[in-house]
Amino acid sequence: MLWIVIYETSEISNLPREVIFMMIRSFPALGTMNTITIRERNPEALEQVKKRILELHDRWSVFRPDSEISRINQAAGGKPVAVSRDTIRILREGQKYGALSGGTYDITAQPLTDLWRQAADGNNLPGKAEIRRRRRLVDYRQIMIDETRGTVQLPRTGQAVDPGGIAKGFAADEAKRILMEYGVTNAVINLGGTVSAFGKTKKIGIQKPYGGRGSVAAILQGTDCTVVTSGAYEKYFTRRGVRYPHILNVTTGRPAESGLTGVTLVGSLGTELDALATGVFVLGLEAGADLVRKQGLEAVFFTENGELYATAGLKDQLTIL
Repeated sequence: MLWIVIYETSEISNLPREVIFMMIRSFPALGTMNTITIRERNPEALEQVKKRILELHDRWSVFRPDSEISRINQAAGGKPVAVSRDTIRILREGQKYGALSGGTYDITAQPLTDLWRQAADGNNLPGKAEIRRRRRLVDYRQIMIDETRGTVQLPRTGQAVDPGGIAKGFAADEAKRILMEYGVTNAVINLGGTVSAFGKTKKIGIQKPYGGRGSVAAILQGTDCTVVTSGAYEKYFTRRGVRYPHILNVTTGRPAESGLTGVTLVGSLGTELDALATGVFVLGLEAGADLVRKQGLEAVFFTENGELYATAGLKDQLTIL
C-alpha cells in the first residue's frame, strides 16, 4: 500500500493551503498493471477491489491451464463445462457486443489470435489456407450457454474464447461498483489504460499513436466517465517493412487495415467501451463513427495520415495538444 499526500500551496505563501489525502493500490492482473487511486482513507475498499479483480483474472486467464476459460477451450468439441456466473456474464456480454459491432469484435477470435501470435514469434506469415481454416472456427454465435445448469460449451474442436478484449472494461465496472458500495466518492481506476473516474473532474491524457509511452496527443476533462483506447501501436510486429497490428479483422482473418492507428471511446460502461473499441477500430473512421453515434458514445479517432477527429460531444471537454 502506498500513501501519498499532495499539498496545494497558495501563490503568496509557502505554507500548505490544503492537504489532499490519497490512497493508491497497484497490482498486476488481466495482463497489465492495475492502479486504483482514491482521495480518502478507505483501505478496505481498495483491498476488496484488488480481491475482485484477481478473482476475475484467475477465472479468465487463457495462460492459466486451470482457469475456467482454459477449461472451456480444452473441452471444445466435447462436453459442456461448469463455470461461474462471472464467466457466463462475460461470454454473454461478448455475444452482445459481437452482434452490436456486426462481428468486428468477436470473443471467439482466439484461433486467429494464436495464429498471428505464432507469426510474430517466427519468420513466416500465415498461409491463406490456414487463415481460412482458422476463420471457420470463429463465430461468437456458436458459444452454447446454459444459464440454468451453469455450463458453457464450444461445439467444434479447435474453437476457443478469449475475454481479453472485454475483461478490463468489465473489471473497471466492478471496481467502480465496489468503491461506491464502500462509500468512496472520488476515485480513478486505471486498468492498463482502461480508465474509469468519478467524483471531481479529472484530466485524462490520450496517447499519441507511435509517440511512445507518455506522449499525449489530447487531454480529456471528464467527470464520472470511462475512457478506453484501442490502437495499432499497442502491439504489433514488422515483416519486410510492413507493420502488422495485433487487432484482427475476423472477416479477412488478417490484421485490421482500417486506415486508423487508434481510437478512444468515452462513455460510462467499461464493458461496452472495451469491446466496441476493438470493433470501431476494425470498422474504420466512417463506419466506426456511425456505430459510436448509434450507441450514444463519444470518440477520438487517429488516422494513418496523422489526422485527429473527435465527435461533437467532446467539443468542450477535449484539448488537442
